[in-house]
Amino acid sequence: MLYTVSDVPPAYLGVILGFQHYLTMLGATALIPLLIVPEMGGTPTQMAEVICTIFFVSGCNTLLQTTIGDRLPIVQGGSFAFLSPTFAVIGQVRAMVASGEIGAEEQFEQTMRRIQGAILTCGFIQVALGYSGVLGLLTRFISPLTIAPTVCMVGLGLYTAPNINGNFQRPLPVPGCEGYAAAVIICMVVFSQLLGFVNLKIGGASIKIFALFPVLWTVMVAWGIGAIAQAAGGMDDDYLGGRYAICKTSSQVIEDSKWFRWPYPGQWGAPIFDKCAILPMIAAMLVSMVESIGDYYAAAQLAGAPPPSGPVISRGLAGEGRVWGLILCGLIGTGNGTTSYGENIGALGVTKVGSRAVVQAGACTMIFMGCFPKFGAVFAAMPGWLVGGLYMCLFGLICSCGLAQLQHVDLNSSRNLFILGFCIYNGLSLGGDPSPLRLALGGPAGYFANTGPWGEPNTMIVSLLAGVLLDNLIPGTRAERGAGVYHS
Repeated sequence: MLYTVSDVPPAYLGVILGFQHYLTMLGATALIPLLIVPEMGGTPTQMAEVICTIFFVSGCNTLLQTTIGDRLPIVQGGSFAFLSPTFAVIGQVRAMVASGEIGAEEQFEQTMRRIQGAILTCGFIQVALGYSGVLGLLTRFISPLTIAPTVCMVGLGLYTAPNINGNFQRPLPVPGCEGYAAAVIICMVVFSQLLGFVNLKIGGASIKIFALFPVLWTVMVAWGIGAIAQAAGGMDDDYLGGRYAICKTSSQVIEDSKWFRWPYPGQWGAPIFDKCAILPMIAAMLVSMVESIGDYYAAAQLAGAPPPSGPVISRGLAGEGRVWGLILCGLIGTGNGTTSYGENIGALGVTKVGSRAVVQAGACTMIFMGCFPKFGAVFAAMPGWLVGGLYMCLFGLICSCGLAQLQHVDLNSSRNLFILGFCIYNGLSLGGDPSPLRLALGGPAGYFANTGPWGEPNTMIVSLLAGVLLDNLIPGTRAERGAGVYHS
């Protein structure tokens, strides 16, 4: 390493490398509001404000975590693990709107406030688990064989998300934008896989410029292609009968957004605590916590720090859940939780810079940019075909990251193969979209599968519960289960 965890590089280099950390987490973090806000019934202006809010809170979380939390060079940001329960909450509020219980104009605020209440509750629970040491006991019942199908369900549960339409609100996909979405996919493959070896010399460091920022390169190039086509009249209403008109990019949201806005607690209203929203979020919180443990070990190894001890892990996980973690997300209202970012841990190894001061500089950049809604409005203005094309590339990666946990498991064991297949198949069958099996169930089984104590079926919850039960009830050695990875 050029700079280890306690080293402080020159100011100019620290600012540049810190800005790189900001760019690394930029794409994945901005995609979360782009996915959930339209489903919540939000306007483009509200989309821009949520994007800025999640960057502001992520910066605060990162700064405080690296200063008084685990003090490792780890970036905190939005978590895809919380998306599945978020959509369950969205479905509940939509049903309330359909029944006339609340007005359509209240849909966004009502949904956001319920998500806030659920995340706030998870924050207090995570603080208790982190500081009480109960987490060490829980990890003895959770193995990679449990986490793999659960994380896989996060990605599979989003298979309906990539609408390549150009409308902001969720419409049915229409012909016209497929070619532009294909350009997005091609760009992502080229930048992330084919050009990943290209290095750029900056000072004494060699940076893989395309491997580190494939999402940003894809957005710039693909959006540029769309802008050229729009300027040339290829998206005009009178061109080919207006077939491509829906693919246009509108700058209205940028014009309507404010120049400066300070995110503050209660900006969407007081949190609403609803058990149907809280219980699914707790499952997502547990998954996120276990993922973070692996990130702590990886970051410590790359940054030249000793392996984190039990107290360090507990302090770090409690840090993600205290005022600067899930609780801050719940108070201000990001619409999502927080977790450690593996993308930025990878950047530590590529740049050979593991200094926490560099990550703190990146956190300050996040806070600064989070106060300018015009910046968030640029992402909110992205056309649907661009966002949908990114989803088609990235959500499959969530599945593969979950399945990567199986490297610690003995896949020659029929026991493990049975548990893995059971969790994935029944997570989709019982927790997914309505199926003849789920709709035909009655009694307690029907209650569990169709509504359950959380109010909506959830693929992640079904997979997690099935995995924990089967993995601990069916006899198997620690090496066979890969259990030592999380609590060795």
